[in-house]
Amino acid sequence: MSTGPKVYETDGQNFSALHQAGITKSLALDLPDPRLTVLSKLRMNWNPRDEKTISVLNELLFSRDEENKKIDKLFRKWQSDILCDREAEHEQAKAAVVQQLERIEQAKGEIDHLQNQINDLAQDVFSRESALTAARERLHGLSPYSPKAAVQKAEESLRVAEARLEEIQSRSASIESQQRHIALVEIPALNEQLRKLTSDERRAAAAITGESYVDESGLILPGGSTF
Repeated sequence: MSTGPKVYETDGQNFSALHQAGITKSLALDLPDPRLTVLSKLRMNWNPRDEKTISVLNELLFSRDEENKKIDKLFRKWQSDILCDREAEHEQAKAAVVQQLERIEQAKGEIDHLQNQINDLAQDVFSRESALTAARERLHGLSPYSPKAAVQKAEESLRVAEARLEEIQSRSASIESQQRHIALVEIPALNEQLRKLTSDERRAAAAITGESYVDESGLILPGGSTF
């Protein structure tokens, strides 16, 4: 007897996973045999004094029963093979969902890592902005009678301070661009792939349980045959 899929919340996605203990299905499906039913009725109602016919009926009943046992064995083997295939497919589907969730977490972790770099660079930006302000003040604070060499030195200090600030701002802008790309492009794409994978997992689970499932577009679809 099978149990329905258990539903877990994973980053806003419904991830249905079957209990391992409840995944085994009963394969003892009785196949109707009208001829065996007829033989049984004949045997029960036949004239008991007609021993010859009774003997024939007994042999037919025995033969039919033996054939049915062989058929049942083959049928159960076929059922078991199909179930094993479906279980393997479901395990692969679950593993794909887990891997995709890990990719999403890695992307989020990369955003946090980049944010830490931005925060660290912000301190450098502030420091270099202060250095630039100081260089400007030194240049503007020179006396009109200052030597040319002093003016040139102050101007060079200003150019260096401007270049250093531009360099750190460019690095920070590049990191912020990477961060935006991950947040606005990569993670939405990963989530879209996750919706497809969770739909595949629910379909694989439904192939085992026979229950209906919700696909990636929100449609309720019938499950697979439960034999």
